[in-house]
Amino acid sequence: MVLKQVDKGTLILVVLVTLLLSVATSPLLLWLGVDVSAQASTGLLHPAIIVGLVDSLLVIAGLIVWHGGLRAKDLGLSPDRLIPGLVTVGLIWLITQLFVFVDAQIGSSPEMSIPTSRQVGSFLGNLVLAGFFEEIVFRGFLLV
Repeated sequence: MVLKQVDKGTLILVVLVTLLLSVATSPLLLWLGVDVSAQASTGLLHPAIIVGLVDSLLVIAGLIVWHGGLRAKDLGLSPDRLIPGLVTVGLIWLITQLFVFVDAQIGSSPEMSIPTSRQVGSFLGNLVLAGFFEEIVFRGFLLV
């Protein structure tokens, strides 16, 4: 299988836009009122979800796929590995929660509570969007 590569200009553009987004996205979204939407959704629409969507749309869809002309397989994405990957991450998260729960029951840590919608929104934003963005841009694009 031959993977398509992009020109150096696209590579430099992706790096610069990614750096700019890492500095500017959060303050810009707060200025646009994303925190209000997070409050309206009781935290489920966490700013991490919005930041991940913006970053993914601009860098992955806009620069890497549209401008660079790459396909999913060029970025290391494979449909046959998607479900096992999501299941593995979910299991790791559940096992971590189990350890935290057991630790709280033993008494060596503060009282544990049921996760709030803000914590779930943060988890989803970081796992699904930020994690996806980092895997694509840093491992599937810059390091391949």
